[in-house]
Amino acid sequence: MMVYRISKIVNKIHWSDYCKANILIFVENYRMGKILSIIATVFFLGAMAGSAEAQRVSGTDEALLVDAVMKFNASDFGGAHKILSGLVERNPDNDAAHYYMALVRFALGNYQGAESALKKAVEIDRDNFWYRYRLAVLYAVTDRPELTISMYEQLLEDFPKKNELYYTLIDLYINQNEYDKAISTLSQIETVFGQTDMTAFARFDLLRMSGKEREGYDYLKKYNSGHASSRISSVLGDYYLNRYDKDSAMIMYNEALSVEPDYAPALLGIASIHRMNSEYDAYFSYVNRFISDPYIASEPKSRYLSDAFSPNDPYFLEAFRPQIDSLMDNAMTVNQGDSLINMSAAFYYYFTRRVDKALDIFKKNVRSSVGSKAAWSNYLMALFSAQRWQEYYFATGDALSRFSTEPYFVEQRGVACAMYEDYDEAIRQFRNLLSMSAPGDSAAVVNCYSMLGDLYHQKGEPKEGNKCYDKVLRLDPDNLPVLNNYAYYLSMTGKSLKKAAGMGKKCVDAEPDNPTYIDTYAWILHLLGRSYEAKDLFRHAMLYGGRESAVILDHYAEVLYSLGDKDLAFLYWGQAIDRDRLSDEKDRIPGLEEKVRGYKSADKAGKK
Repeated sequence: MMVYRISKIVNKIHWSDYCKANILIFVENYRMGKILSIIATVFFLGAMAGSAEAQRVSGTDEALLVDAVMKFNASDFGGAHKILSGLVERNPDNDAAHYYMALVRFALGNYQGAESALKKAVEIDRDNFWYRYRLAVLYAVTDRPELTISMYEQLLEDFPKKNELYYTLIDLYINQNEYDKAISTLSQIETVFGQTDMTAFARFDLLRMSGKEREGYDYLKKYNSGHASSRISSVLGDYYLNRYDKDSAMIMYNEALSVEPDYAPALLGIASIHRMNSEYDAYFSYVNRFISDPYIASEPKSRYLSDAFSPNDPYFLEAFRPQIDSLMDNAMTVNQGDSLINMSAAFYYYFTRRVDKALDIFKKNVRSSVGSKAAWSNYLMALFSAQRWQEYYFATGDALSRFSTEPYFVEQRGVACAMYEDYDEAIRQFRNLLSMSAPGDSAAVVNCYSMLGDLYHQKGEPKEGNKCYDKVLRLDPDNLPVLNNYAYYLSMTGKSLKKAAGMGKKCVDAEPDNPTYIDTYAWILHLLGRSYEAKDLFRHAMLYGGRESAVILDHYAEVLYSLGDKDLAFLYWGQAIDRDRLSDEKDRIPGLEEKVRGYKSADKAGKK
């Protein structure tokens, strides 16, 4: 029996992200040469104004330096380098020239040369913030955390009002697991700039990172007692709720709403408490406030709808279908045309067995979001799952016309053509998909050749199909579906049966309870004259789903008949006919009933 393949359907900012942003903005801007002229001019003037040598730079040198900066901004790094080389040769104490030489070398990937030039600029004018700051950044980019931290610490001593230094230094400490130093630096921020919700959360996170979660929550409680903060009150509400202290949680959530009446986390927190208490009218009321707020982004709404009303709780979905339907309708009305909300609603209707309504929403979603890959992939997945093959066929063609270079949509088109028995087009798509596979991506190559092997056989070109199977087995000798299908097609021709038996045995040894693999191997044994072995295997298959397949029942009956157990054979043939009648017409066994009638007639004639 052949294996039929199914297609693969496949806010919080961390401290490290803050540091990377600080560093990478500099790296990417200078590497790509996208610095605005005005910024470069500010850098230039700042460097010159703070330089001890500024007064000794001649008018000609100053003009040349401006020219170098303009070339740098235009990504003419070679031209800038040439000018700057001449400047530092004539005047080795021109700190601004050394500074811009460093930027040029950095853009060219010469980090060692950039470091040498920056160190020279710092040596000439240690009081210039930008020289030392860029050197610190260079240390970070070249992965020298100790030097980076040391430089930031020195900068902070000399420039205590530069608050961005504190946050970057905190992140650097975290990366080195120096949490006490990070917390100490945060205290400096609060001393210089005052205590805020932001610093409170930063301290809370740092305490949790260092394994002091309880101390972190105690700190938030203390902070909250003197500051009105919807966010902190809501976090404390979550804290109490996770400990099943619903009364304290409710107090905190209401406190958050008193500061910000539509604060979403607090609304959902109160809703959760009402749901836990089986107070469903109140629960849906609060969720509806959240869903109906046009100022709340669609992403958290969509995530909540998907998580709260998932198929994991079918009894809840059934018991409160009208209320949930109303929520979905409200969500789609308030966030009209939003792809995420539409997909959440469509999945809900699909899971509650209202397939037509779900597909209608999926279809409208792709019409309103024609450029959304997610919208199209979900629509195709829904059509495939619903076995709407004609719609799936045409939808994959439409999707591919929009995303012709996306492997996923090429694959889906190939699958659709295979299901629609448009084998030439299916083969073309999988050949195309094969050409898109990245070098060394053996899994993608195996998948393509597996499908191509099946398609060539279904098209009636067994030699090409076997060539594809051979390519798969060279890459993946234990690929069970290919081994099984290869053996199955060999058994149909009656050729190379010993080779086919070896493949079939490998599949059954690997998965001894797989009825499909058992059927292939047992049938080949029967063709080889080993029907008694085949009979034992078929009996085993009957225990593991074999009765659900008309093909397996027919094969078992054939084996029984050949061994003389005709009454039992006709019993299984009767089951095979019943099962076959339930199949789609194109999947039925050709001539099954006529064959069985022939056997029965021959049996009666023999008995006479």
